[in-house]
Amino acid sequence: MHGRLKVRTTAEQDEIKRKEREKKSIAFTNGMSHVFQNRNIEKENESNLKISQKLLSGNPDVSTLWNIRKEIFLNMLTREGNIDELFHEELMFLQNCLLVNPKSYGVWNQRVFVLKNMIKPNWNEELKLCDLFLKHDARNFHCWDYRRYVVKNANITPEAELEFSMKKITENFSNYSSWHYRSKLLPLIYPDEVSPGRVKEEVLLKEFELAQNAFFTDPNDQSAWFYQRWLLGRKEVSPKILSVILERDPSRIIVSFSSPVNLLNSSNEHSCVINNERIVCDWKTSESLSSSNARSKYSCVWVTEYKSRNDKLHLSLQLPFIKNSPEFIKLFLHLERNSVSCSWNKDEITTISESKVFGDAHTDAKMSILNDELEACKMLLDEEPDNKWTMLTIVYLMHALDTQAFENEINELFTKLITVDPMRKGYFKDLQSKYKMEIEIEKIYESKCSIENVDLSCKSLTVFHYPQYFTTTQNLNLDHNQLSTVVFKHILPFSTNITVENNLITPSELEKLNVLFKEKININ
Repeated sequence: MHGRLKVRTTAEQDEIKRKEREKKSIAFTNGMSHVFQNRNIEKENESNLKISQKLLSGNPDVSTLWNIRKEIFLNMLTREGNIDELFHEELMFLQNCLLVNPKSYGVWNQRVFVLKNMIKPNWNEELKLCDLFLKHDARNFHCWDYRRYVVKNANITPEAELEFSMKKITENFSNYSSWHYRSKLLPLIYPDEVSPGRVKEEVLLKEFELAQNAFFTDPNDQSAWFYQRWLLGRKEVSPKILSVILERDPSRIIVSFSSPVNLLNSSNEHSCVINNERIVCDWKTSESLSSSNARSKYSCVWVTEYKSRNDKLHLSLQLPFIKNSPEFIKLFLHLERNSVSCSWNKDEITTISESKVFGDAHTDAKMSILNDELEACKMLLDEEPDNKWTMLTIVYLMHALDTQAFENEINELFTKLITVDPMRKGYFKDLQSKYKMEIEIEKIYESKCSIENVDLSCKSLTVFHYPQYFTTTQNLNLDHNQLSTVVFKHILPFSTNITVENNLITPSELEKLNVLFKEKININ
């Protein structure tokens, strides 16, 4: 048997590995104990740096050790003022750590700390480092975040970075980080003067072609589809007052807006006068009235109380409804002795946009591009009829063009999407409910119908979107839908009688709602 190589059994190999792990564990524990015991002891700083470096070389994700190293460096800076040589060594060490784990939060964070405290950081070298790691993994979002920090300090122009993002997209259409970076750069380079945060239309329209080339190359990759969804995003619209309610019992004023606003600490800006006496408005969100855990500063519905024993109440309410604008809306409400409440509805709701309550007013050029995109996606769907990204994008395009005009086609696509991707059935049905609510609200205001009695039964609604439009509704019919929870419960208790027969709401939820709505809900 001489001369033959002895092969260890599996059990022997496992035992050797176990002993090695145990040895490393003991060494790591001892090292951590030493660093913790000698923390903040100045004469042990050098020792702690060496030991923590050894520990982090094997495991760079121990954030406490990075914090200890920061403390030591800051202490040295206080004493010496310039420790750039030591920081250069730290940068080399950090680069080695990134080879162990290129997506370590602690390492990238430590690198930012070092550069912030260096007297002469070499930003060009840091930019090269970013290029190196993004070449290795173009989707490393830690490196992308770090690159944004470096670019800002290196005075690299947004135009140069936009070119860099194009280079990365050309190399790989699937690089979502590059698409996202592009969406952040375009508003800086080509800002829309009318809509802050948006991009000039002529530039935006060219980006549609870029996205189209990408998803025609690989229809199953989601990166370009998400980018196109960003291109389709609607511009920000200033909040509008939808309605105001003056109630006697309880004595309160309720104001609803088309989108969330912040009325906290705004008594000096918002004038509220009852019987010629100005009252201090302690505005509260409607959610906070029913839940002590509600902490949001923004809400669509706001409530404030008042004190008055007069038989007749005259309310003058003045609220700014455009941010940073001197323009105000001023209205009057008159409440008689025997009245419970009175309300004002914004009957000019269609002036929110040039054409629709929801959506943008598109130029002819944008309409043409959107229609071309729609036709292209339909062609792609003919070739790949089960591609969910194509179907969903067609839905978004139809929604951007005219949700009401494409209502039937959108509903058919949602049905197909649920069949193709049943795992996301809830998302598709909730989105479909949102679009249905937009259509119903637009129909109500376009036809000048009364908002006091609204029938939304048999709409297959899974979520009740835009409840702020119904604060003055007296009778709301939600029978025969698919509502499993009433998310509007904080907004509608003010003046609404609701029927929710044949939904998916549990008996316990219904019982809570009856208490909240003071028996206004019909559950028979």
